[in-house]
Amino acid sequence: MYKSVIIDDEQNSAFALEKLLEKYCPDLELVNIINDPREGLEYLLANEIDLLFLDIQMPHITGLELIKRVPKKNFHVVFTTAYDQYAIEAIKLQAIDYLLKPIDPEQLVQSVSRYIESKKDEKIEDLLNGVSKTSTNKLVIQLQDKTLFLDYKEINYLEAESNYTHVHMIDGSNYMTSKTIKHFEELLNQEGFYRTHQSFLVNLDLIREYSKPDHSVVLKNGKFIPVSKNKKEGLLNQLL
Repeated sequence: MYKSVIIDDEQNSAFALEKLLEKYCPDLELVNIINDPREGLEYLLANEIDLLFLDIQMPHITGLELIKRVPKKNFHVVFTTAYDQYAIEAIKLQAIDYLLKPIDPEQLVQSVSRYIESKKDEKIEDLLNGVSKTSTNKLVIQLQDKTLFLDYKEINYLEAESNYTHVHMIDGSNYMTSKTIKHFEELLNQEGFYRTHQSFLVNLDLIREYSKPDHSVVLKNGKFIPVSKNKKEGLLNQLL
C-alpha cells in the first residue's frame, strides 16, 4: 500500500476525491486529509508519504508555493485544481500529473497507475544498480524496452541534457537515460571516469591529449570534451 495525502482547502472537493480513491484506487492508503495548507506543510515536513494530491489555489499558501517550501520531496505530487493556467509551472515542479476538477475517475486511475508503475520501475532499477555495484566493469542502463549491461571500457563519455544523460559508446552508439549525470558520476568516479565539466563525464583511458588553447581534452576518436577551469587541476592529477 502506498501512503497518500490530500491537501485541499475545499472540503467538498477533498471529500469527493477521497471517495474516488476509495472506489477506484485500492493500492493507495489515504492517511490524511488536510484543509489548511499551512498545516499541510507542517505535516509534510514531519511525515513520510508516497503520493500527495495537492490543490493549487488555496489561502495563505498556494499549492505551488507549498511544494517549493519542502526541501526534500521524497514523495510524488498530483496537482488537483479547477484552473488550467498552472500546468506549465506544475510540470516544472516535476508533478507526475495535473488533474482538473471535477476530477474524472478514469484520469485519476491513469494517474495513479502511472505512479505505481514508476515505483515498480524504481525498485527494479535499484535492484539492477545493486547488481552493477557488485559486478565488475559493468554499468546497468534501464531503457524503456530493455536493460543494458555496458562494459566500462566501451563507454566513451557521458553527456548531460537537462535531467537526462546520453551514454556515448566507442562504437558510436548512444543511449539516453532518465538519470542525471550526477547519478552516473557517483557510480563511476572510482571506475576510471572523471567529470571534466558540468555536462560531461569522461573515460580517462580514452583521453588522447589535453588542449590548452581550447580548454578541452581530445578523445581517441577525435571528440573534443570541454574542461571547466575548476576541473583542470583535478583532471591533470588523474592523468599524470
